[in-house]
Amino acid sequence: WSVARYHPEQPRNVRDGPRALRSLARLWGLLDLGPSEQRQVDLGNALLRTQILFMLLALAYRFAALMEHPARAHWQPLAPSSWLLPELRHLASLDGVDAVYLDQCTTGAPWRKPTTLMAVNLPALRLEISSLPGAGRCCPALGHRHVSLGGKAEDGSWMTAPAKTYPRGLCQALARALHRRALDVLAAHSGCPPESVQPEADLLGLVVPVDWYDPASWEAFTHDCVTA
Repeated sequence: WSVARYHPEQPRNVRDGPRALRSLARLWGLLDLGPSEQRQVDLGNALLRTQILFMLLALAYRFAALMEHPARAHWQPLAPSSWLLPELRHLASLDGVDAVYLDQCTTGAPWRKPTTLMAVNLPALRLEISSLPGAGRCCPALGHRHVSLGGKAEDGSWMTAPAKTYPRGLCQALARALHRRALDVLAAHSGCPPESVQPEADLLGLVVPVDWYDPASWEAFTHDCVTA
Protein backbone atom coordinates (compact mmCIF):
# COMPACT_ATOMS: atom_id res chain seq x y z
CA TRP A 1 0.00 0.00 0.00
CA SER A 2 3.03 2.30 0.29
CA VAL A 3 3.09 5.32 -2.01
CA ALA A 4 6.81 4.57 -2.41
CA ARG A 5 5.69 1.89 -4.91
CA TYR A 6 3.82 4.40 -7.06
CA HIS A 7 5.95 5.61 -10.00
CA PRO A 8 3.51 6.19 -12.88
CA GLU A 9 5.99 8.27 -14.89
CA GLN A 10 8.77 5.66 -14.91
CA PRO A 11 9.02 2.47 -17.01
CA ARG A 12 9.04 -0.68 -14.92
CA ASN A 13 12.69 -1.48 -15.72
CA VAL A 14 14.07 1.86 -14.43
CA ARG A 15 12.00 2.42 -11.31
CA ASP A 16 13.94 3.13 -8.11
CA GLY A 17 11.59 1.08 -5.95
CA PRO A 18 9.41 -2.03 -6.04
CA ARG A 19 6.59 -1.72 -8.56
CA ALA A 20 3.02 -0.95 -7.60
CA LEU A 21 0.85 -4.01 -7.00
CA ARG A 22 -2.41 -2.05 -6.71
CA SER A 23 -4.17 0.86 -8.39
CA LEU A 24 -7.16 3.11 -7.75
CA ALA A 25 -9.24 0.86 -9.97
CA ARG A 26 -7.80 -2.34 -8.46
CA LEU A 27 -7.32 -1.61 -4.76
CA TRP A 28 -7.24 -5.32 -3.89
CA GLY A 29 -4.51 -6.03 -6.48
CA LEU A 30 -3.60 -5.71 -10.16
CA LEU A 31 -4.46 -8.42 -12.67
CA ASP A 32 -0.95 -8.83 -14.15
CA LEU A 33 0.88 -9.89 -10.98
CA GLY A 34 3.58 -12.53 -11.05
CA PRO A 35 3.33 -15.60 -8.78
CA SER A 36 5.40 -14.11 -5.93
CA GLU A 37 3.60 -10.77 -6.21
CA GLN A 38 0.23 -12.51 -6.15
CA ARG A 39 1.18 -14.40 -2.99
CA GLN A 40 2.27 -11.14 -1.40
CA VAL A 41 -0.99 -9.40 -2.31
CA ASP A 42 -3.12 -12.37 -1.24
CA LEU A 43 -1.42 -12.41 2.15
CA GLY A 44 -1.73 -8.65 2.59
CA ASN A 45 -5.41 -8.78 1.63
CA ALA A 46 -6.10 -11.62 4.06
CA LEU A 47 -4.41 -9.77 6.90
CA LEU A 48 -6.22 -6.53 6.09
CA ARG A 49 -9.62 -8.24 5.94
CA THR A 50 -8.87 -9.81 9.32
CA GLN A 51 -7.92 -6.39 10.67
CA ILE A 52 -11.15 -4.81 9.40
CA LEU A 53 -13.21 -7.60 10.96
CA PHE A 54 -11.34 -7.16 14.23
CA MET A 55 -12.05 -3.40 14.19
CA LEU A 56 -15.77 -4.02 13.61
CA LEU A 57 -15.86 -6.51 16.47
CA ALA A 58 -14.12 -3.97 18.71
CA LEU A 59 -16.82 -1.45 17.89
CA ALA A 60 -19.61 -3.97 18.47
CA TYR A 61 -18.22 -5.29 21.77
CA ARG A 62 -16.87 -1.92 22.97
CA PHE A 63 -13.20 -2.75 23.36
CA ALA A 64 -10.30 -0.69 22.05
CA ALA A 65 -8.51 -1.42 18.79
CA LEU A 66 -6.41 0.48 16.30
CA MET A 67 -5.01 0.12 12.82
CA GLU A 68 -1.94 1.77 11.29
CA HIS A 69 -1.46 2.25 7.56
CA PRO A 70 0.32 4.83 5.41
CA ALA A 71 -1.66 8.04 5.11
CA ARG A 72 -3.15 8.82 1.74
CA ALA A 73 -0.57 10.68 -0.37
CA HIS A 74 -2.38 13.86 -1.41
CA TRP A 75 0.63 14.82 -3.57
CA GLN A 76 -0.08 11.62 -5.56
CA PRO A 77 -3.89 11.67 -5.84
CA LEU A 78 -3.93 8.70 -8.24
CA ALA A 79 -1.91 6.45 -5.93
CA PRO A 80 -3.86 3.58 -4.35
CA SER A 81 -4.58 3.77 -0.64
CA SER A 82 -6.17 1.34 1.77
CA TRP A 83 -8.13 4.26 3.22
CA LEU A 84 -10.11 4.42 -0.04
CA LEU A 85 -11.53 0.93 0.45
CA PRO A 86 -15.34 1.08 0.95
CA GLU A 87 -15.02 -1.10 4.05
CA LEU A 88 -12.62 1.29 5.79
CA ARG A 89 -14.50 4.40 4.64
CA HIS A 90 -17.66 2.95 6.17
CA LEU A 91 -15.83 2.07 9.37
CA ALA A 92 -14.40 5.60 9.62
CA SER A 93 -17.93 7.07 9.43
CA LEU A 94 -19.19 5.23 12.51
CA ASP A 95 -19.48 6.66 16.01
CA GLY A 96 -16.61 5.66 18.24
CA VAL A 97 -14.10 5.54 15.35
CA ASP A 98 -11.45 8.24 14.95
CA ALA A 99 -8.83 8.60 12.19
CA VAL A 100 -5.72 10.38 13.46
CA TYR A 101 -2.94 11.66 11.18
CA LEU A 102 0.71 12.00 12.14
CA ASP A 103 4.14 12.28 10.57
CA GLN A 104 6.40 9.66 12.12
CA CYS A 105 9.31 12.12 12.32
CA THR A 106 7.47 13.79 15.21
CA THR A 107 7.84 10.53 17.15
CA GLY A 108 11.60 10.27 16.61
CA ALA A 109 11.85 8.59 13.19
CA PRO A 110 14.50 9.92 10.75
CA TRP A 111 11.91 9.85 7.94
CA ARG A 112 8.66 11.76 7.68
CA LYS A 113 6.39 8.83 6.64
CA PRO A 114 2.86 10.28 6.84
CA THR A 115 0.70 7.80 8.73
CA THR A 116 -2.96 7.40 9.62
CA LEU A 117 -4.08 5.63 12.78
CA MET A 118 -7.70 4.46 12.88
CA ALA A 119 -8.77 4.07 16.50
CA VAL A 120 -11.89 2.35 17.84
CA ASN A 121 -13.04 3.29 21.34
CA LEU A 122 -9.70 4.97 22.01
CA PRO A 123 -10.24 8.73 22.52
CA ALA A 124 -6.93 9.05 24.37
CA LEU A 125 -5.02 8.39 21.14
CA ARG A 126 -5.84 11.79 19.63
CA LEU A 127 -4.74 13.45 22.86
CA GLU A 128 -1.44 11.54 22.79
CA ILE A 129 -0.76 12.51 19.16
CA SER A 130 -1.68 16.15 19.80
CA SER A 131 0.95 16.28 22.55
CA LEU A 132 3.74 15.38 20.10
CA PRO A 133 5.98 18.10 18.57
CA GLY A 134 3.95 20.00 16.01
CA ALA A 135 0.86 18.17 17.28
CA GLY A 136 2.09 15.19 15.28
CA ARG A 137 2.57 17.12 12.03
CA CYS A 138 5.96 18.05 10.66
CA CYS A 139 6.54 21.75 10.05
CA PRO A 140 9.57 23.95 9.24
CA ALA A 141 9.79 25.11 12.86
CA LEU A 142 10.81 21.58 13.91
CA GLY A 143 13.90 21.76 11.71
CA HIS A 144 13.70 18.14 10.57
CA ARG A 145 15.96 16.80 7.82
CA HIS A 146 14.29 13.65 6.58
CA VAL A 147 15.90 10.46 5.32
CA SER A 148 14.55 9.56 1.89
CA LEU A 149 12.74 6.23 1.64
CA GLY A 150 13.21 5.94 -2.12
CA GLY A 151 15.53 3.49 -3.86
CA LYS A 152 17.93 0.99 -2.31
CA ALA A 153 20.48 1.12 0.48
CA GLU A 154 24.15 0.21 0.01
CA ASP A 155 23.45 -3.38 1.04
CA GLY A 156 20.85 -3.75 -1.73
CA SER A 157 17.79 -3.64 0.55
CA TRP A 158 14.92 -1.27 -0.12
CA MET A 159 15.11 1.98 1.85
CA THR A 160 11.49 1.46 2.91
CA ALA A 161 12.37 -1.72 4.84
CA PRO A 162 13.54 -0.15 8.14
CA ALA A 163 10.52 2.19 8.13
CA LYS A 164 8.27 -0.82 8.75
CA THR A 165 9.37 -0.73 12.39
CA TYR A 166 7.53 1.79 14.57
CA PRO A 167 9.77 4.46 16.13
CA ARG A 168 10.03 4.43 19.91
CA GLY A 169 7.95 7.59 20.33
CA LEU A 170 5.06 6.12 18.36
CA CYS A 171 5.15 2.90 20.40
CA GLN A 172 5.04 4.97 23.59
CA ALA A 173 2.09 7.05 22.37
CA LEU A 174 0.13 3.93 21.44
CA ALA A 175 0.96 2.25 24.75
CA ARG A 176 -0.09 5.29 26.81
CA ALA A 177 -3.41 5.59 24.95
CA LEU A 178 -4.21 1.90 25.40
CA HIS A 179 -3.08 1.99 29.04
CA ARG A 180 -5.36 4.97 29.69
CA ARG A 181 -8.27 3.11 28.11
CA ALA A 182 -7.57 -0.01 30.19
CA LEU A 183 -7.45 2.01 33.42
CA ASP A 184 -10.73 3.75 32.57
CA VAL A 185 -12.45 0.43 31.87
CA LEU A 186 -11.10 -1.17 35.05
CA ALA A 187 -12.14 1.84 37.09
CA ALA A 188 -15.65 1.78 35.64
CA HIS A 189 -16.08 -1.87 36.56
CA SER A 190 -14.56 -1.56 40.03
CA GLY A 191 -16.19 1.74 40.93
CA CYS A 192 -12.79 3.24 41.74
CA PRO A 193 -11.25 6.35 40.20
CA PRO A 194 -8.53 5.54 37.63
CA GLU A 195 -5.76 6.79 39.92
CA SER A 196 -6.56 4.12 42.51
CA VAL A 197 -6.18 1.23 40.06
CA GLN A 198 -2.92 -0.70 40.30
CA PRO A 199 -1.82 -1.19 36.68
CA GLU A 200 0.68 -4.01 37.28
CA ALA A 201 -1.82 -6.10 39.22
CA ASP A 202 -5.07 -5.30 37.41
CA LEU A 203 -3.75 -5.28 33.85
CA LEU A 204 -2.06 -8.65 34.27
CA GLY A 205 -5.43 -10.35 33.92
CA LEU A 206 -5.99 -8.68 30.56
CA VAL A 207 -2.91 -10.16 28.91
CA VAL A 208 -3.80 -12.56 26.11
CA PRO A 209 -1.00 -14.94 25.11
CA VAL A 210 -0.18 -15.16 21.42
CA ASP A 211 1.85 -17.63 19.41
CA TRP A 212 5.35 -16.43 18.56
CA TYR A 213 6.28 -16.30 14.91
CA ASP A 214 9.33 -15.46 12.87
CA PRO A 215 8.72 -11.98 11.37
CA ALA A 216 11.25 -12.76 8.63
CA SER A 217 9.14 -15.68 7.41
CA TRP A 218 5.61 -15.06 6.14
CA GLU A 219 5.04 -18.81 5.92
CA ALA A 220 3.88 -18.63 9.52
CA PHE A 221 0.73 -16.88 8.26
CA THR A 222 0.29 -18.69 4.97
CA HIS A 223 -1.70 -21.70 6.11
CA ASP A 224 -4.35 -19.75 8.04
CA CYS A 225 -4.73 -16.71 5.80
CA VAL A 226 -3.98 -17.71 2.23
CA THR A 227 -4.91 -21.34 1.69
CA ALA A 228 -8.30 -21.13 3.41
